[in-house]
Amino acid sequence: MKRCPNGHVTKNDSLNFCTECGKMLEPYLPADNGGGSIVEGCAKTKRSIGGTLKRIVVGVIVLLVVSGLWISSKINSTTYLVFNTEAVVFPKCGDTRSVSIDYDGLIWEVSYKPSWLQVVENDDTDELTLVAYGNDTGTDREDHVTVKSGRVVAQLPVGQLGYATYLRAEPSKVDFSRGGGNEYVTIESDGLLSNIKYPDFVDVETEDNGFNIHVSHNGGNTRNGIITVTEDGRTASIHIHQVGACPDCNGRGQRNCVSCGGLGQVGFGMFSSQCYFCGGRGSVSCSSCHGSGER
Repeated sequence: MKRCPNGHVTKNDSLNFCTECGKMLEPYLPADNGGGSIVEGCAKTKRSIGGTLKRIVVGVIVLLVVSGLWISSKINSTTYLVFNTEAVVFPKCGDTRSVSIDYDGLIWEVSYKPSWLQVVENDDTDELTLVAYGNDTGTDREDHVTVKSGRVVAQLPVGQLGYATYLRAEPSKVDFSRGGGNEYVTIESDGLLSNIKYPDFVDVETEDNGFNIHVSHNGGNTRNGIITVTEDGRTASIHIHQVGACPDCNGRGQRNCVSCGGLGQVGFGMFSSQCYFCGGRGSVSCSSCHGSGER
């Protein structure tokens, strides 16, 4: 038996050339124990598997390229991106603000922010959380936050004041007993509250939105003083009063009678008489503390 090298078609032994293509016929080797026919079949099978793998790889590459192009087109499909506010200005003391984003794209991202501002992106709600801390530079700050979606870019102007605009204290007067105590004073301000002066008998502990005043026991005369908070030309004052011994009568509650000079009598010798003003006691109730000895 013979075969054509082109078509592998078995021919009669009497023929030397293929009747279809004219190629010289080759001897036909039957398949046996890994003979020529089986080897050739294996090679053909390998070529078939290799071609299939190549087609799969090419198909995957094409799919990835198409997917990438589609995703890129969706990302770059944004036509508008706007904020719900034109600008954000923070006070000197700092603050936290939320800004909403309206856009028609797939995703957005913050591409720039100033160093003094913390920006938190919330993709679920399409919001920016802006956090500014206290500005102790003494000057105003101006900058912007840039948000990008596809090829669309939007800028949000941001700023922070370098000075306080208001300063108030509540209460403005605090009274303490002779035993002392604590009192909290609320400070309303958009500043940093860094300049507080107070009398030496008072201790001040600064807290959020104000400070705590502590006064110890008073073993002496009445104490009076003023706590002063100043910032950027603005002032808030808290008057402090603590009960103590009356300085006018030294805590006795009585003062020498001004009419008889403490003698209890007026006149001389046989012409002397009991002081009418003090009733002969030589002292009168202190008008400053009303006889209590404390003021």
